[in-house]
Amino acid sequence: MHFLIDYENVHNAGLMGAGYLNEEDHVHLFYSQCSTTMERGYMQMLEQCGCAFEIIKLITAGKNFLDFYIAVKLGEIVASGCQKPIAIISKDQGYKAVQEYCGRYTALHKKLVLKPNIAEGILAAKEGTERMQMLQQEKEHISIETEYALYQERMKLREELEQLFSNTEYEQDVEKAFCILQRKEGRKNVYVSMLKTFGREHGVEVYNMTREIIA
Repeated sequence: MHFLIDYENVHNAGLMGAGYLNEEDHVHLFYSQCSTTMERGYMQMLEQCGCAFEIIKLITAGKNFLDFYIAVKLGEIVASGCQKPIAIISKDQGYKAVQEYCGRYTALHKKLVLKPNIAEGILAAKEGTERMQMLQQEKEHISIETEYALYQERMKLREELEQLFSNTEYEQDVEKAFCILQRKEGRKNVYVSMLKTFGREHGVEVYNMTREIIA
């Protein structure tokens, strides 16, 4: 994907989701003298994710000047024959005119999205990728009471394991056993996972120690 970020408009909030960028992405960050700083964490994400990253600074200040920079860059990308989705990251609804033009007169029909941050841009592009699915899960609305009940259940399981393994040779292996048991895969699958994790002899022993609390 290409991300054209109107940093003067969105600032750090527009970089939400930068951790989901990868080496196939291109990030073009447009800024002006009014917005010259960025949170270090976001810059590190942009450097480490492997994406192609460039910054474009507005030379002469003026109303909507940065918007024209972005529109011209978008034209360059379209003219290059790009078939990837493109996201303009801005809260400026004026870009809807650009979106409308591209949707009607270029090959970018439904491939150009206007969103306030990178995460929303990825979701709107509907790539069908793993990162899109992960973002959808993060944004899913959940029941506070249900999730808290599950949290309490996990904490109870951990406490039971700590008590079972206390003063045994497996005292340092609570986390390994916890990771297996919290998946609730049934006795047969738990048994197999124990053998793979602890080896045959120790796996059988750990399984026998925990079989009473296996779901």
